[in-house]
Amino acid sequence: MLMRSPRPSGDEATRLPLFIELSCPDADTLVVTPVGEADLCAVRPLRRALAEATGAGRTHVVVDLDQLTFMDASILGVLVGARLRFSATGGTLRVRCRTHQGRRVLSITGLDGLLDDRA
Repeated sequence: MLMRSPRPSGDEATRLPLFIELSCPDADTLVVTPVGEADLCAVRPLRRALAEATGAGRTHVVVDLDQLTFMDASILGVLVGARLRFSATGGTLRVRCRTHQGRRVLSITGLDGLLDDRA
């Protein structure tokens, strides 16, 4: 598994609430897994990873939200924007979210049909 940034530990974990794990199950697919807390101050690494995936020619991206301990609406904006960019180039972006809290956020915002990988 490729890692975008090192896993924080100890005091560093409070300064770096989000890091990104990347894996490539095949030549066309990238799995992006944000780990930690995703809020307005921390979504830049996710936005960068998704932009790099577009530039690297990946046609299928899966964002796995199951390792998030918190997410606010800013992450949803990043995901919707990325999905629109991938769709415009013929690619796909799906979101995997199996946690109750994450599923609830997607459902309440009406984004479960747009982003959900079960759709």
